[in-house]
Amino acid sequence: MQTRNQILLLASAAAAGALLYLYRKQSSDDADHYSLDNFPFPNSNNGTFDMGKILDQAHRPRGIRNNNPGNIEDNGTPWKGRTGNDGRFITFDKPENGIRAIARILNTYSNSHGINTLETIISRWAPPVENDTESYIKHAEKELNVSRHVPVGEQHKAALIKVIIAHENGQQPYSDKVIYDGIATA
Repeated sequence: MQTRNQILLLASAAAAGALLYLYRKQSSDDADHYSLDNFPFPNSNNGTFDMGKILDQAHRPRGIRNNNPGNIEDNGTPWKGRTGNDGRFITFDKPENGIRAIARILNTYSNSHGINTLETIISRWAPPVENDTESYIKHAEKELNVSRHVPVGEQHKAALIKVIIAHENGQQPYSDKVIYDGIATA
């Protein structure tokens, strides 16, 4: 019986640690703050936590957890589907709205600022002061099979968004349907 209690205690401590990690919010003063916003409280049917869901969330990259796979920083823009922020990055209600935001930003880069090559787009998206921009550009060149100096257009948008998602999160988990649904609403 004592071993079982010890295992339960260790499991509870691990879950608590995962929750603190998962729900930590970074403030503008770089201090850690913790929040129970969007906490997976007990299911009303049986009163238990969905520990599988909690642990699954803890292993997902921040951009994927936030439905903001482009890791778009919160600057107050009232994006469609915005649910708040995590202290730095916007949170969206579903991935399609996060992808929509990426597409809209790329449209603004091109239409309002003339930013339309892989080099200029990625240098703006992920500036070298806080990113390995050169690696990001090389990744995009390889995936799109386009030189950094050649203007990219609508025919490249889905592939470029996939590169952004993969580079920002270390993975690109979305189907083509989710990507195209996000782009279509931009």
